[in-house]
Amino acid sequence: MLLTSWVESMRVAFEKSRKATLNPRRRLQLRSVPSSVRQKVQRRIAIEQLEDRTLLTSLIINQITAGLGMTIDNSVLDPDADGVSNYESIIFEDLTIDASSGASVSIDLDNLTFNDPFSILFDNVSVNAAAGTGIDIELSNLLVDTIAIDSSTITGGIGNAFNVDLTNVILNEFNIVDSTLTGQSGAGMTVAMSNSTIEETSIRRSSIDGVSIDVTNGSTLRHTTLADNTIAGSSGNDGVSVNIVDSIAEELRLTNNNSIEGVSISVDDTAAGGAALLTELFIHSNIITGNTTGAGISLDLTNVDQFVSITGNSITSNSGHGIVFDQTDGDLSGDVSDNIIANNTGHGIFFTPSTTNPTPTDAAPGVPAYDGVPGSTDKIDFAAPRNEVQLISFAGIPTGGDFTISYTGGNGVTQTTAGILATATASQVKAAMVAAFGEIGVGDILVNGNFQDGYEIEFVNAAGGVNINPLTVDVSGFNSTPAGVTITQNTSGNQNEIQHLEVTGTPSFGYFTLNFLGQSLDLSYTELNATDLTTRLNQLANIYIDPTGSNPFTGSPVVVTAVAGGFDIEFTGTMHDL
Repeated sequence: MLLTSWVESMRVAFEKSRKATLNPRRRLQLRSVPSSVRQKVQRRIAIEQLEDRTLLTSLIINQITAGLGMTIDNSVLDPDADGVSNYESIIFEDLTIDASSGASVSIDLDNLTFNDPFSILFDNVSVNAAAGTGIDIELSNLLVDTIAIDSSTITGGIGNAFNVDLTNVILNEFNIVDSTLTGQSGAGMTVAMSNSTIEETSIRRSSIDGVSIDVTNGSTLRHTTLADNTIAGSSGNDGVSVNIVDSIAEELRLTNNNSIEGVSISVDDTAAGGAALLTELFIHSNIITGNTTGAGISLDLTNVDQFVSITGNSITSNSGHGIVFDQTDGDLSGDVSDNIIANNTGHGIFFTPSTTNPTPTDAAPGVPAYDGVPGSTDKIDFAAPRNEVQLISFAGIPTGGDFTISYTGGNGVTQTTAGILATATASQVKAAMVAAFGEIGVGDILVNGNFQDGYEIEFVNAAGGVNINPLTVDVSGFNSTPAGVTITQNTSGNQNEIQHLEVTGTPSFGYFTLNFLGQSLDLSYTELNATDLTTRLNQLANIYIDPTGSNPFTGSPVVVTAVAGGFDIEFTGTMHDL
């Protein structure tokens, strides 16, 4: 890396800024006053220039030597190695970066803290890597406000045009707007998430050689929108590929895209036994065509219940089925309608044999290829009557006492079971419900599961295919204490303060919230361990700003130790006896 290029760029920018803001009359007056006065004024201007520089917190890069790339790591943002960045943002603007070898731009940051929200921005830049990745960003153990590319052209000669790798990172916004991302032998854009969160993703009005997003290892991808783009396939893969493994994605939308060479969505919930979820998938008003290696839209779902809405699309000329559902141990809801599905190599809409879904209305698995438009393969109404399933589960594992289940029938009458043992089997729960509920016969419900994992109750036969009022459960009869958290505080003399986080029960799903120093984080139940608690609490400490505008807590002043019944949280260093 040649740092002199951006250092020189900053120097030039300061000089231009100073010349633009310094009063011309003052500069003329310096020539006409006595030398002693002139020296005082010059010293005052020099002090003003120094003050201006200390206020600048953005690393602005707008000039670089031709043929060279750039690497930015902790040593650039934190030259004194105190763990606190000297800059709150990295801005590339109005420049061309043309690297003859390696990545044009490489940003590798780990475990830095920032006094203000941290951002990485590319505005009106042209990045070309003749023999590597265009832009490679690897971040770990950080809180980041924004990563954005606007009005830029990014090219990767070997590999991806734009690669983002996040490990234990919370990112508020990820945006690509009005840009072109070209990967000569890779994707236009790849995002790999491990134990990370992205709150908002917006990819709009761009031309991209493939979009690949991997959400793994307990990550959360919240609101994601791809709209008004042209997305080609990447090295034989689908144009848009989203892979969710033991993680959560919420509200994934593909809307009004001009062309997509195939869409592949995979949600796999088997590796961690219940952690993967894609809450809502919307694919609306897109042109999906030209996938040379597979279906127009492919949904591969394992052990998940999925809402899908695929409407108003043109799905044509793909080397596979128009839409293929490959689902194991799950259920579908939503609708597939008003699409043009034609001239695909396979069927219009196809269900693999493993897909566990009732025969949809107006269509069936294995419909003829090249079906007319509109026609029988154009509509699937997943809202057709289906059996309702409700799940009863407990926070923690009950060990004694009993609970009751209440049911309100279609006549508005609520009936309640007798007490059911906290450790009851599925058949015992069913027997109690049949005995208590007048509208439910022995053949009208199926109950599976157990008291540790919960009870799954499916309404069938006479109770099937209709909307069932939610069951209610009363656990006041339990002898054991439900899972909960108790905070106790212990400060002895002039020692480090220790607070005890007491956890009763064994949470097996859901979230909990950390509130510390006026800030909060929502965390998965999988992070209820000493390592993750230490990391998260120190993240909150490192971004805290006191009333004087400074952060008194640096490094890792919070130490969490697992003990019987919970965790001891010790406040050391600058947090001593806080």
